[in-house]
Amino acid sequence: MGNIGPVALLQDLAVAAALGIESVERNGRLYVAGLSMFSAEISRQVLAAHPDLYEPNTRDWPTLAIRDGRLNLESINRAPLGVGFNLDAEQFSSLDDYRRRRGPELR
Repeated sequence: MGNIGPVALLQDLAVAAALGIESVERNGRLYVAGLSMFSAEISRQVLAAHPDLYEPNTRDWPTLAIRDGRLNLESINRAPLGVGFNLDAEQFSSLDDYRRRRGPELR
C-alpha cells in the first residue's frame, strides 16, 4: 500500500499508532520526492505541525525524517485525526479540470 502526505500518510500513521502497530512497511520510492509536488503553503503547514515527522531537504520541501528506519509519531498522536492543520482543498484542481488539461488519455 502506498500513500503520501499531506493528509493520507498522516492519517494512516495515526491509525497504525492507535492500533499499536509498530512495524508498517512502506515503499520508499513514494517518499523520495517528499512533498515537492505541493505548494509552499502546504510545506509550511506540514513542517509547522509535524517537525518530528518531516524535515526540509536541501531544496526546502518536506521529506520524511527517517532515523534508524523509524518515524517519530509524537506530533501525529497529538494532532486531531493525525493531521493538525486545516488544509484548504480549494487550492487543488478538480479531477475534471485536471483531465481537461492532461488530455483525452485520462478520460
